[in-house]
Amino acid sequence: IERHGIDLSQYAVAQARALHADRIAFEVCDIEKQEPFGGKKFDMATCFNVLEHFEEPNRVVANIAEALVPEGKFYARFPFRDPIFGRDKYHYYRPLEDWIDILSTYCDVDWCKHYYTLWGKLSDVRAPAALANFLVIMLTKRQGAPASPSRRPQQ
Repeated sequence: IERHGIDLSQYAVAQARALHADRIAFEVCDIEKQEPFGGKKFDMATCFNVLEHFEEPNRVVANIAEALVPEGKFYARFPFRDPIFGRDKYHYYRPLEDWIDILSTYCDVDWCKHYYTLWGKLSDVRAPAALANFLVIMLTKRQGAPASPSRRPQQ
């Protein structure tokens, strides 16, 4: 099994390589601007607490979908509502419905679960969406999904 990881930070990639280079290939990549790994395709992509950091996550989701094989899986976990104790300038929180719209442009939703978090810790108790602020979702790349913005023909 091949495993690959990306991060925008050269420092984070260097640290990851120092710890896991024997098992995982790491690359510095701005996923918002480019598809990672030069067009290589993957069976699965994961994002844990990443998507909420992008002001325009559509490009990120499109590039992730572009890196998946047909019917590839995408597993994501992120907060979708501004937590009471966690407001800052580094997160872009959106309502759950907006996230589902963004993700379902490129993928079909297999399942999603809502959780309530307090002090940044994920509870093991599922919560109704009205009380939740954290989403765990599994998606499948949709056949015929639109091309990522970085791959669209210039007009």
